[in-house]
Amino acid sequence: MSKLANIRMVRDHREQVLRQVREACAEALNDGAAELLRVANTTVPYREGILSGSGNVEKATPSDLVAKVGYGGAASAYAARQHEETGWRHAPGRRSKWLELAAKEDGPRIMRDVAERARGRLG
Repeated sequence: MSKLANIRMVRDHREQVLRQVREACAEALNDGAAELLRVANTTVPYREGILSGSGNVEKATPSDLVAKVGYGGAASAYAARQHEETGWRHAPGRRSKWLELAAKEDGPRIMRDVAERARGRLG
């Protein structure tokens, strides 16, 4: 007789646990994307608020764990040009490549926060 003969599975919680993990990760990624947008908005070129107002987060979902940060909408061509033109002059503290540089400079901190938030949500 097997040593495992007296063990029986009462309930399989794997699907529930996986769903909770994916929900926690999606929420944490969305918080991280919102933080990246906040940081990027501190250096976005600013004259009338068109660019900072066009910043958006495409949220992650439990089935698609990818959050996206971007600028555009009706101002897409304007946002792309402002982002890429490194020779253009901006007000003090404002710059081209604001989103890319924010991701490079603050990305490691934001991802550490995302990991901590996901762990915290899982209890």
